Amino acid sequence: MKSIKETIIFSLIIISICMLGTIYAIVEEKSTQQEPETISIEAPVETTASNIEPTAAPKKELSLSLTDSEIQNMIKTSRAADEAAREEYQALLNTGYVRPWNQPEEPEINIESEEEIIEETVLEEEPVSTPAPILKDSYNSKDEKWDDLFNSFSDWNGDTSSLEYYGNKYITGYDACYSCCGKSSDDPNYGVTASQSHVKMGRTCAVNGLTFGTVLYIEGIGIRIVEDRGGMKNGNIDVYCDTHAQCYELTGIYNVYILWSPDWV
Repeated sequence: MKSIKETIIFSLIIISICMLGTIYAIVEEKSTQQEPETISIEAPVETTASNIEPTAAPKKELSLSLTDSEIQNMIKTSRAADEAAREEYQALLNTGYVRPWNQPEEPEINIESEEEIIEETVLEEEPVSTPAPILKDSYNSKDEKWDDLFNSFSDWNGDTSSLEYYGNKYITGYDACYSCCGKSSDDPNYGVTASQSHVKMGRTCAVNGLTFGTVLYIEGIGIRIVEDRGGMKNGNIDVYCDTHAQCYELTGIYNVYILWSPDWV
């Protein structure tokens, strides 16, 4: 009976020793797994005039030990901040105060400079040129053509601000007589201009250097069409009149504008 008890006690002792060994092994393994991580942060060495050397400055290592729970808390905090930033950015996008990151940036508009440009444009705006008359493709005579051209400006309002200034010209008058044109009344070309039209009071003028059909406005006289060539120099103008008395009456210096020219077509 005594030997049986001793055997049982010995067995229990052996089992207890084995259990203690197993528990010790488990504790050792657990402690190894929960060993805290070590994060190394390199901090630059402060540089002064006394410690500058040709070689690179040594770096110090700072060790910061964090447990698993602390690392997890840092990750959660970072994710929460990132999510909050995303929500705020989306809210700004919805209001239109910011542009998406992949949308090109629009050039900045200087409102003051835009207003200055508009003002300058208004101040320096060029006047609208006189519209070209609508002429037919063909005419039976030059007289018909010049009459049509002259009448096309019958509605012109007399505003010279949009016209090309031809100059301050000396104006004289001429008629169809022999002393003015060198032709007698029985000459077949009596009263015929260089453009092959017939002289007409209130329409015909003679100018050297301007294309036939150029429409002039002579201040104080009116609209005239360049139909003839004259003996005047320096761009001065001869205006056709029916009598010598009319020629003498209009002779003088006038401002002359080009109302329209065939050269513009």
